Amino acid sequence: MKCSKKPIVCLDAGHGFYSCDKTTPEFEDGSTIHEAEQNYPIMYRVAKYLEFNGMKVILSNDNIYKDKSVKDRVEVCNKSNADIMVSIRKNGINRKWQNYAKGIETYCYKFGAEGEKLARRIHNNLINDTKLYNRGVKEGNWDVIQMTKVPAVLLELGFIDYLEEAKQMKDRFWHDKYAKAITKGICEYFDMEITEFPYLSINELEYYKEQIIELEDKIAKLQKELLDKDIRKDDLPIKREDI
Repeated sequence: MKCSKKPIVCLDAGHGFYSCDKTTPEFEDGSTIHEAEQNYPIMYRVAKYLEFNGMKVILSNDNIYKDKSVKDRVEVCNKSNADIMVSIRKNGINRKWQNYAKGIETYCYKFGAEGEKLARRIHNNLINDTKLYNRGVKEGNWDVIQMTKVPAVLLELGFIDYLEEAKQMKDRFWHDKYAKAITKGICEYFDMEITEFPYLSINELEYYKEQIIELEDKIAKLQKELLDKDIRKDDLPIKREDI
């Protein structure tokens, strides 16, 4: 697709940090990883790469700690004059480790339209660059790709409950590998040559710095409210039935 103007790309990272049931099963040390800990760093990298290569980027949700409904995220895309939407996600079967489902699959709403072209461009680059199992390009009626007014794709980058792929979720090497492949696919879709991939020296935590500060402020306020409630409760007269 040759674009006569500066392409506008809407990027979506799916669930925020507080969405339920979006974590890996427990690792041996008892820890877990939330899906957002993979998706948001990849989305930010793709955004930087696309901007460096001459595109405008809109984020459907730029705060990992604030959940937005699918409807709200799609609305951001539909109101932004974006040319395409790309949703970055992590697949999963259940909350237990399994050893049969793995790899990358990419969804578009219907075959035969621009969504399929976009899906195949990105998917081919993901498979070529990651060497992960190829689950193919598929049709899907997910709201995030069905409700958009522009070509949209949903990328399922491995399985949250397949151990080897779960281990990649906080690995910056893999974040960058995914991000570069997605960027190359988007550039191919718009028939744009990639100038280069800039070195991203900014630590991912920098992206979250303001959000982390905001979250800490909220926790501090909540702790103070709970403490004040406890103090007021202690000041109440003791009722006979409480003795």
